[in-house]
Amino acid sequence: MAQTSCGLDLARLGERIRQERARRQLSLENLEARSGVSRSMLSAVERGGKAPTILVLDRIATGLDTSIARLLGEERAARVALLRRGEQDTALDPSGWERRILSPVLPGVEFELMRTTIPAGVDAGEFAPPRPARESTWRWSEARCG
Repeated sequence: MAQTSCGLDLARLGERIRQERARRQLSLENLEARSGVSRSMLSAVERGGKAPTILVLDRIATGLDTSIARLLGEERAARVALLRRGEQDTALDPSGWERRILSPVLPGVEFELMRTTIPAGVDAGEFAPPRPARESTWRWSEARCG
């Protein structure tokens, strides 16, 4: 089982992306056009051979009209309002920033609540805007400079 230094199971992530793509009846070429991620990178991620950055993972999720939470986590049958820290999936970018999924993945619900921590001096890159069918609500609750 290939894992990144932060414990992300690359084979499991790749399989989830492949399943979501198949569920939407998208070819790699279709997902490339929708996400802006190259076909070769998509293929490598689906095979579990490459760890995507958080930015690339966000673009793939956006291209699939889903959330990073759904790509990283298992659906839960019960309505859970709180995930304890040990249950939260985390994506750690090689540049040092972290995206922690705070909300559970529920059947039929495309929602994610996350905490993103970006260390000072780190360029997070440019995220693609949400696809028209997705709704985004942003609330800045804490910022520390210096």
